[in-house]
Amino acid sequence: MGGSRSYSANPSDYKLLEELCLSQKRIFSRTNLQCAKFRDVDAMGSNFHNATLRECEFTGANLRGALLAGANLQSANLQDASLIDCSFCGADLCSAHLQSADLTDANLEGVNLEGANLKVRDP
Repeated sequence: MGGSRSYSANPSDYKLLEELCLSQKRIFSRTNLQCAKFRDVDAMGSNFHNATLRECEFTGANLRGALLAGANLQSANLQDASLIDCSFCGADLCSAHLQSADLTDANLEGVNLEGANLKVRDP
């Protein structure tokens, strides 16, 4: 059958993953990237559909137009990230850190935001 595969990344793979994200529109669909560090990366238009991104670090990242539908982003740090036009449909953002993230035109339909921090920082 032509089903999708799921892959897990080891902590030793995270540096490589950061380098892969330096170019836009990467596909990480159904990938387990728990605790990966993606600080300040440009992952514009990348596909993280149904990915496990628990406790990931996306501080200052450019995820504009990224597909994060169905992703597990529990306790992920998305502070100061550009999340413009992202699709989070059905994603789990429970306890996520979204302070000063730009959610302009993001699709948050069916998203779990329980315990998420959405505060805007003082200028």
